[in-house]
Amino acid sequence: MTGLTAALFCVLLFSAFAQFILEIDVVWYNSLVKPSFMLSPFGFRVTVCIVYACIAAVITRLVVGKHFFPSTVILALTAAFSLACLFWIFRARALVGAAFAACLLVASSLVLLVRFVFKDGVLALVYAPVFLFNAYCLAVMCFLALNN
Repeated sequence: MTGLTAALFCVLLFSAFAQFILEIDVVWYNSLVKPSFMLSPFGFRVTVCIVYACIAAVITRLVVGKHFFPSTVILALTAAFSLACLFWIFRARALVGAAFAACLLVASSLVLLVRFVFKDGVLALVYAPVFLFNAYCLAVMCFLALNN
C-alpha cells in the first residue's frame, strides 16, 4: 500500500506542476504546422492516462522492491525534462527549447529503460510505453521546431 500511495502522490504532484505550466494560447497553437502523425486531442488524453498508469506502476514496484537509487533519481529527471518541455512549448513558445528538452527526456528515459532491462524485466515492460511516448513526443517537437 505504501508503494501505491507514493506512486499516486508522485503522479499527482507531476500533474499539478504540469497543469500550472500549461497556458495554451489557442490561436498560436492552432497556427502551428503540425505533423500528420500527431495524435488527436482525445488520443493524446488516452495515451497520457496510460503513461501515468505505467509510471505509477513503476514507482510502486520501485518502492515495494526497495530499489530507490538511482532509478528514482533518473525518473525524477525525466519528470523535470517533461515539465521543461511543456514550459518551453506552451509558456515560452520556444519550439527549439522544447525539442532540446525532449532530447534530454528521451536520453534519460533510455537510460532508465536500459537499467530496467538489466535489473527487472517486468519494470522494463511496464516502462516501455513511457519510453515510446517520450520518443514520440521528441519526434513531434522536432517536427514543430523545424517547420514553424
